[in-house]
Amino acid sequence: MTGYVAYVQYFCRFAIIITFFTSFTGKIRSIPKFEKAITDFDLTPQSLNRILVFLFLLGELVTVVLLFLGGIWSSLGFILAITHLVLFSGALILVIARNIQTSCNCFGSSEKTVSYYDVWRNGGLITCASIGLATLNADLSLHLSIPEMGIIFLMTIPFVAVWIHLGDLIQLFR
Repeated sequence: MTGYVAYVQYFCRFAIIITFFTSFTGKIRSIPKFEKAITDFDLTPQSLNRILVFLFLLGELVTVVLLFLGGIWSSLGFILAITHLVLFSGALILVIARNIQTSCNCFGSSEKTVSYYDVWRNGGLITCASIGLATLNADLSLHLSIPEMGIIFLMTIPFVAVWIHLGDLIQLFR
């Protein structure tokens, strides 16, 4: 990767890793509430909900592992992240359109009702994962040092924290 492209790619990788790890750990701590959210969305037969919980959790964990491994696995990780985020966004849009008042429990147990802010959050994460995927075709001759990766990782943490709580922050400043 030449110049800043290496930094952008690592930033996007770390952002998706942190986001999906946060989402996975939040859901795993409260599996019954996540299953209830899927049930409340009323998009699939109830008999499939437990399987969907397992598949969503597995998909999030696999996304984290693939992006952590990097190299040839990064493209699969970014594609899986984009796929998850598009599916989640579609479900959120349907819930909003059908005026279902429920929480998504996207990052663990929550009473906050699904809103368009959740869709905007996912749109930003889709953009981030897409940029990460697009930068994979760049020249791989520049390898970042561990301190450089550490600095990028530390810069990514507040970005993810703000982006995950986008709706709350918008409401705060209104």
